[in-house]
Amino acid sequence: MCSRTKGKQMKALALSVVLLLSGCSNFDGKDFVFPSFWDDNESSKMIDIQTTIMWLDCESTDVREQIELISYEIDWFKNYAKSKGSKDVLRLIVDLETTVDGMVEKESWSPAYCNLKRSIMLNQSEMVSEAVMRRF
Repeated sequence: MCSRTKGKQMKALALSVVLLLSGCSNFDGKDFVFPSFWDDNESSKMIDIQTTIMWLDCESTDVREQIELISYEIDWFKNYAKSKGSKDVLRLIVDLETTVDGMVEKESWSPAYCNLKRSIMLNQSEMVSEAVMRRF
């Protein structure tokens, strides 16, 4: 009985080593980023960004100013995260920044287009906020 158990343990150990080594062989280190720690400023600014997006009124006459404010807040967030060295957070904000930049670059847009983009930005900001605020 003892030799059977020992044999199973050795097989499990060998399998674990093979899986570990095969996983490490695919790891080149370029895409790996250590998760950053909780930061009050990053969390607060993400809520500011999310709230500003929620308040975006696509029917108003100052939509451009509202979009530029969102863009400014994202720039602040990125500069802070970059200065702090939060590479993981910088990766999270890319999609939201791309969506906002696409709106800033347009000369004008219809309320329907604006509302569609607003919905996308809300979803993106909610995902980033959850990730930023659930760190330790």
